[in-house]
Amino acid sequence: MDFRAPIGKNAIVIPLAPPAVTAPAPLPPTVGLTYDPLVLPGVLQAAGGQAWRRRWRLARVLLSFTAGFWLDGRQPPARREARQRARAAWLKGHLVELGATFVKIGQVLSTRPDLVPLPYVEEMASLQDQVPPFDSTEARAIIEAELGQPIDALFSVFNPYPIAAASIGQVYKARLRDLGLDVVVKVQRPGLLPVMQLDLAILRQLTAFVDRHPKLGRGMPYTAILDEFGHSLFVQADYRTEAAFAERFRGNFSRFPGVATPRIHHGLTTSRVMVMDFVDGVKPTDLVGLADAGVSFQDIVRIGVRATIKQLLEDGFFHADVHPGNLFVDRQGQLVYIDFGMVGELSPFVQEKIVDVFLHSVHRQYAALVDDFIALEFLSPHVDREALVPVAEHIFTSQYGERGERLTVKEVFASVSRVLYEYPFRIPEKIAFILRTIITLEGIIHQIWPDFRFLEVATPYAAKILLTDAKANIREKLVDELFVAGKFRPDRLGKLFGAASREPTFKFGEVTPAVIRYLTAPEGRRVREGLLSVLTDQVAVPDEAAGAGWGAYVALAAQDPAWSLDELLVPLLEFLETPEGRDYVRRALAVPGLWRLADGQGGAGPRDGGLAWDGLLTGRPLSSETRQRLMAQLEALLSDPQLALQPVVERLALLLDSPAGRRWFEALGQRLLLAPESFEGRFLEVVAQAAANPHLDISPLVRTFFRLATSPEGKPWQTLLLHWFRRPTDGEAEERSQLEPLWRALQPLLADGRLRVSEVAFPTLGWLFSEDGEAVRGEVLSSLRERLPSVDWGGVAQGLWRAAGQTFRRWRDALGRDDPGGPDRERGGTDDA
Repeated sequence: MDFRAPIGKNAIVIPLAPPAVTAPAPLPPTVGLTYDPLVLPGVLQAAGGQAWRRRWRLARVLLSFTAGFWLDGRQPPARREARQRARAAWLKGHLVELGATFVKIGQVLSTRPDLVPLPYVEEMASLQDQVPPFDSTEARAIIEAELGQPIDALFSVFNPYPIAAASIGQVYKARLRDLGLDVVVKVQRPGLLPVMQLDLAILRQLTAFVDRHPKLGRGMPYTAILDEFGHSLFVQADYRTEAAFAERFRGNFSRFPGVATPRIHHGLTTSRVMVMDFVDGVKPTDLVGLADAGVSFQDIVRIGVRATIKQLLEDGFFHADVHPGNLFVDRQGQLVYIDFGMVGELSPFVQEKIVDVFLHSVHRQYAALVDDFIALEFLSPHVDREALVPVAEHIFTSQYGERGERLTVKEVFASVSRVLYEYPFRIPEKIAFILRTIITLEGIIHQIWPDFRFLEVATPYAAKILLTDAKANIREKLVDELFVAGKFRPDRLGKLFGAASREPTFKFGEVTPAVIRYLTAPEGRRVREGLLSVLTDQVAVPDEAAGAGWGAYVALAAQDPAWSLDELLVPLLEFLETPEGRDYVRRALAVPGLWRLADGQGGAGPRDGGLAWDGLLTGRPLSSETRQRLMAQLEALLSDPQLALQPVVERLALLLDSPAGRRWFEALGQRLLLAPESFEGRFLEVVAQAAANPHLDISPLVRTFFRLATSPEGKPWQTLLLHWFRRPTDGEAEERSQLEPLWRALQPLLADGRLRVSEVAFPTLGWLFSEDGEAVRGEVLSSLRERLPSVDWGGVAQGLWRAAGQTFRRWRDALGRDDPGGPDRERGGTDDA
């Protein structure tokens, strides 16, 4: 099925700076290319009798409507809404008859519940920009005059019948003679600008009268609203501006999969004519056509919602006329946007406030939401703030509550609209068109997917943008949200990560490296200090939702192959190599609160937690350069007497012995099997240095290691042991065995009794003589003679002698006492010393 070509049924363009354009075709001297209120009195004077005839036609409609509107407002509430709805339908028909200016006014009313009651808003939302076509002979003449060539010289085929007609212009299908491409040609209606200018001049006389009598207009600044409308209407009527907007939109989505825009032929585009590629595809609501193209409706919906959130939060530039006539799905399964006459641009301030609305709704900060709406000029600064807080709470609770209770955005809009119309304030045009875009999109979807809720799909993608957006103002806005009353709240970040993890396009590798770089950069000092302040708090703040968010984030990290350990470690190592980084580590290790999580005091501890820590290591490469930097940094930390490292060892041993830690230990062994050399050489030298540190006792970690290495989770490590025991082959270094550096690492611990030989030997020998140790046992026996000279058997004998002496004393004491374990228990196991 072919698309209908893009229709020129544009509505209001939210004020933007028009792009640079070439000189337009000459217009009547009374009509400029931009809206200028100062020339309107002269327009009325020059129009003469035509102005009076237009006034009379408009007055008949306006007087009849005003009388009916007044009567409807005095009906009982049970009858009032039905009469208003009928009056709105009557008005809609007359607006179409009055022409382009009034069709656009009707479309504006569909976004302005502050100007008209809700029934008018809903009725005008269905206002179709379809009017009878004008003569194609005139259209051909305009094309030839604007492009400077005959139709036949430009197009090998030109359909003489328009495929769509609208108030601004109409559309023809054609084929370019030079390129052989099918295109659509949009042609502006003849005499459009003079008529629009005359209408605006008459309406401005009317709004000036109403502004002089505030009671007639509920105190609204109607002249200012009309001027804003007139400016955007003239911008919309220039096809060169629309073409520039289309190109801007195309650039914003050049790397966004699933969204496309027809190419504009700028050499054939003027202020009154525009030529663009013809798009072959189907309507997004055509389920049969989507099935033939191998695309699901739900996938297209998610693309559309993500594209909308991207436009608002990331680009600050959005298509403001999203309706079924302006959306298609091409043969590649892409969602195609057309007709960029109505677009909006958001300032950084408005974007920040939209981010505030999103974050405050996620965190259920309803009073802050009311403040956001006041800052956006959605609510008057004089509104009863306290009275609106419960209203905001009800609306957002319904959005994030149980599925059966959730309201659609349209229902929320309707609820708010009933309140808004009672107050003397206005909705900013930008916000109105954002709401219209979302409501229209949601309405299209509900025709096929009744249970769809816009925020369910939008919230995860919005969270992703906040975490990945590189713009400084958005990043700082997110950082501001992590501090409450000056205190850092990492649980809020956990909730945001949890929301983002529900977005299928969210990737761990897009966020975490950027977060690490930010935290270790100068601009991240505020967050670093905030993290440190959390450790000093005496009272932990457990948060189930935040914990679930962090859990989902870690699980997502485990599943995402698009990141490496280098991406995380390199910026951290660079930071630790600086004086500030070393000082930060000293301060962090000196805070007792650092170990609350490991101790289980903060709602988490050495338990499973359902986190896939093992997946964080599987298949993650670590470059040799990063390994060397890591070992150098570990050596530097171990040589720093000001670092309180003993709690680190104890908590690592505790966490390593937890269910999640055991899985992580097994995954680490599997990864080391891929590159055994990463565990050899310098690593064991660092372990030896730690063992020799008089201020550090690593024996708890060594005990846990040997116990896990000889357990079922330790099979990868057992294979590594086999690798270390095997004979050197030709061409290999003579010193291939890892026994010697391993022994050097253990000897200081055994020598002073911090580690018992039995704690190492018993689990190792038990495994060695089991079925799992058969391969290593064979290697040991075959190479024992070669390796004997290099082992310090004196030290081994000394350790065995002490172990035998301890065992003898323990048996002797047990025979002489009623409590067999008493002496050992009283002495705390210090006989090994």
